Amino acid sequence: MDLGDVMSLIGDALSDVPGLRVYPFPPDSAQPPFAFVAMPESIEYDLTMKRGFDRFTLKVYVGVAMVVDRAAQAALCDYSGTSTAGSIKTAVEAHLSIGHSGVRVTRADFGDIIVAGQQYAGVVFTIDVAA
Repeated sequence: MDLGDVMSLIGDALSDVPGLRVYPFPPDSAQPPFAFVAMPESIEYDLTMKRGFDRFTLKVYVGVAMVVDRAAQAALCDYSGTSTAGSIKTAVEAHLSIGHSGVRVTRADFGDIIVAGQQYAGVVFTIDVAA
């Protein structure tokens, strides 16, 4: 498992979402709507015998606007949906097949995202990776 490869693959998957600006790492500044993949907090190694697999959790940050209005709310609903063209969950899970690993978007948390001191309405997606 190569962490950088997994993060790049998730970035590629996010690029399939129409209209979303994707950054391969937390940007110095961003123009909404944007998304970026953050480094994991930790990696769990050797969860089965003989180097069977490792597990880690990645966060994808999506910012849509500086204020929550009707358009921002609609965008957040679209990105967090499971059957819409803009669904982050659908894009990531459909795009990723990393060897025998499992990749699953498990959670979406709504709230403010701060990039370079600027606050955006957004959603943070949690992605569980077992490789």
